[in-house]
Amino acid sequence: MKNLMILALFVYLVFGNVSSDLHMLIDLMFNIPWYVATVIAAIIGINLPKSIK
Repeated sequence: MKNLMILALFVYLVFGNVSSDLHMLIDLMFNIPWYVATVIAAIIGINLPKSIK
């Protein structure tokens, strides 16, 4: 479940700036603003390689 959320955030980070519909979807799914989700995805993206090693 956690991996699914991380994957969703990564997909969102890539496509979020393109589609406002995706912004609304993230708002509904995670109940957080799209820009907060982007920041979280960026933080996860920075920390993920460290946690794999």
